[in-house]
Amino acid sequence: MQEETQSQFQQRIFDQYFDSLARYAEARLGRRNRRVADGEDVALSALGSFFDRYGETSVREIKSDDSLWPLIVTIVHRKALNQVRREAQLKRGGGDVRGDSVLSEVPVEADVRWDSTPDGVVESLEAVNLLLAELPPELAEIANRRLEGYTNAEIAALIGCSVATIERRLKLIRSVWTQASV
Repeated sequence: MQEETQSQFQQRIFDQYFDSLARYAEARLGRRNRRVADGEDVALSALGSFFDRYGETSVREIKSDDSLWPLIVTIVHRKALNQVRREAQLKRGGGDVRGDSVLSEVPVEADVRWDSTPDGVVESLEAVNLLLAELPPELAEIANRRLEGYTNAEIAALIGCSVATIERRLKLIRSVWTQASV
């Protein structure tokens, strides 16, 4: 059996994962951050980082493509999160710079099982985006921060309100989402 070359390996990985990774990154970025980089940009950057880091090692040592998905989607996830953070920096307008074609949508950080299939991960993020779209922007921001793992106290400090207010708003968010899923 002929051994796979590095370029063949890279092409096979690109063909197998790119579309799912780009969709995942699009869902992760939300609509707000697509003007600077879209899902395809993030997916290409992640695959480039993967190939730079693992390069020829991957061709020789990786026996199963099943072990690649969790690694590569984690790289995409982190790159998308970094892109969102970069765009939210004050020197770039604090995330408030928008053009005509951009709708206000908050980025999503979901509790996704990385061992899911590529389509399963993307579908779960798309479902979270749909739920966030049900909320007014101020509640969507709170829900998004909570999904990112911020505590109620941290969210209160970031938004400039009391912890009790955050708890009430989270209760309201749960109510809206419960009605949306009925």
